[in-house]
Amino acid sequence: MKKLFTVLNMLLLLSVITMAQTPGLRKVTLQLKWLHQFQFAGYYAAIEKGFYAAEGLDVKLLEYDENSRSADAVFDGRAEFGVSNTDVILMKDKGRDPVVLAAIFQHSPLVLAASLKAGITHVHHLKGKKIAIEDYEGGLLTYLASEGLPANSFTRIKHNYSIEYLLTGKVDATTVYITDELYELDKAGFKYTLFNGRSANIDFYGDVLYTSGRLMEEDPELVEKFRRASVKGWRYAMANSDEIIDIILAKYSKRKTRDHLKFEASQMRDHLLTDVVEPGYFSRGRWESILAIYKKANIVKDDLTIDGMLYTDYTEGQPLPWGIITGGGAIILVSWLIFFVIYRSRKRYIQELAINQKLTAELAESELLYRSLMDASPDPIVITDMTGRVVMISPIVNLLYRYVSDEEVFGRQLMDFIHPDDRARAIEKIGLLMNGIRTGPAEYKILRGDGTILEVESNAELIPDAKGVPHRMLTISRDITERKESTKLIEEQNAALKELNKEKDRFFSIIAHDLRNPFMGLLNLTTILEEDIEHLSQEEIRKMAGNLRGISEKTYILLNELLDWARFKRGQMEYDP
Repeated sequence: MKKLFTVLNMLLLLSVITMAQTPGLRKVTLQLKWLHQFQFAGYYAAIEKGFYAAEGLDVKLLEYDENSRSADAVFDGRAEFGVSNTDVILMKDKGRDPVVLAAIFQHSPLVLAASLKAGITHVHHLKGKKIAIEDYEGGLLTYLASEGLPANSFTRIKHNYSIEYLLTGKVDATTVYITDELYELDKAGFKYTLFNGRSANIDFYGDVLYTSGRLMEEDPELVEKFRRASVKGWRYAMANSDEIIDIILAKYSKRKTRDHLKFEASQMRDHLLTDVVEPGYFSRGRWESILAIYKKANIVKDDLTIDGMLYTDYTEGQPLPWGIITGGGAIILVSWLIFFVIYRSRKRYIQELAINQKLTAELAESELLYRSLMDASPDPIVITDMTGRVVMISPIVNLLYRYVSDEEVFGRQLMDFIHPDDRARAIEKIGLLMNGIRTGPAEYKILRGDGTILEVESNAELIPDAKGVPHRMLTISRDITERKESTKLIEEQNAALKELNKEKDRFFSIIAHDLRNPFMGLLNLTTILEEDIEHLSQEEIRKMAGNLRGISEKTYILLNELLDWARFKRGQMEYDP
């Protein structure tokens, strides 16, 4: 196979050399969707490493211009190529003719960052809030609509393409790139909550490279050359990020620090997935799914299709467009390309099959582990999605919370089960957890299915997906009824002990006060008798003796009363009024 591959390459090279002259570089323009940064690293690499020049192209990059719509550049003649999002579907819905050449981000990095200070910890808290959303941004609008928040349920503010509005409180939430602006928010110490469409299974492509249908029809050779060099540039850029960062700082922009650009490059790896698929890869099936989501949210017309919107619509089953190759050279080229396509397709199929089999096995193993842990847990475990909806529970939940079946619990909001007195505190703690702040377990009152209240101690943790993005929240609770009862008993016993101590103090006070005076009288009388008895008359001695007897009787009675009081306090004598 390798020998055949080599022979076909040599024949192709010879035929092209003998049949064509190397043309001069053709000038073309690529309209970026934003300012120079690592987000467009692949295009810098294609320029600086000569990949475009090798295809006969001299490429100029246009940055975002706030005075003109970047999305229109491809259609009004300012650029042959552009970078957008899956919102190319919206362009097509408005009568444009975009053609998708490559999907650079396999997962869109665009998310919604909301101010925690504004009390936004749940997607439904966005209702009535001021939200800055970019033009032509349909992905997050679709996500919000799927959560019951259509465009008229909040105030949409024109995006200023910075985090300034969010930091100053001019808006309550804004769209940001998880690969970019989060660096600035974290550096500013700003507390936020992130909302990602992926939590609702709305997973779009990001940074889509596209051209116009007109150019695709008129000059498919140019389009293919630009696409091929761009993909090569992205493959190089992601494998040599430090080198590209040096190039950005030296030739394109010093607007961002090296640390910021490194943060961006690192975050992008989880969204481009170049270690899994070829840069720019997309599938028709996923585009069909994205279109269906747009339709379900009533963002595009029901009869809209993606026919003619994908590069593969023009290349699959079409004759090769290169006019410089004729006769035997064309046959050789066709043979080589057929072989190459079959070889690459088979290789990619085998790779994807192996990956899918591995992922399926790992998923099954993880699912079995999750279920085993939940079945064996003596404590209730509840798993919710990132909107707070219950998606999984352990068997003990129904028994302890007194529900008849799982259906009574699944799909409900977690807050439905928490007593109204504790909900604000629970929402606050979840918001802190979303921002990476773990505050430990807390006590809550749970509303049971039968209307009674159960006191629990709960702790929560976020569950990330394979790419590290939180997509579930796990809550473990423990019945603390017995502990609370024991605590109450101990408190009551402590109170009783304190009361006994007070009684003891009163007892000693009585002894010190009520016994001291009689004894002082006894001491005084006996002292007189001892010192003056020879000078006292019989009558005086008799009188003193009577006083001594009286004092002694009173003291005896007092001592008996004190003893009776002590026995009563110890429960050794019944009270008989």
